[in-house]
Amino acid sequence: MVTEIDGDPVIEGDRDQLQQAVINLLLNALQASPGGSSVKVTVARSGGMLELAVRDHGPGLAPDVITNMFDPFYTTKPEGEGSGLGLSISLGVVQHHGGTLEIGNHPDGGVIAVIRLPAGTDRIKDS
Repeated sequence: MVTEIDGDPVIEGDRDQLQQAVINLLLNALQASPGGSSVKVTVARSGGMLELAVRDHGPGLAPDVITNMFDPFYTTKPEGEGSGLGLSISLGVVQHHGGTLEIGNHPDGGVIAVIRLPAGTDRIKDS
């Protein structure tokens, strides 16, 4: 995994919920990436928002997957390997914290997921 963090990013919110949202994105990226490839995580401020991006080097998303990926219980994984709730839960957590979650194909291949949350003034705290 490659990680790039710009500055000292700070947000306010529920640590456990936000952690679960990021873990869901990381697990999807790791599972989609072929062996030997890397998953890139970047964190930066953009205006008053904090952006966390997770990029894999997998095959990308088909149009029907993009249309349905946030639907509860929608999964592309074989039976028994996924509940189809990860992205739906992640979207709900991010929106609850006043942010957005966008996922799509990266122009250079693979998938990029970007969480945008209002930047805070203190360290992450439980609310």
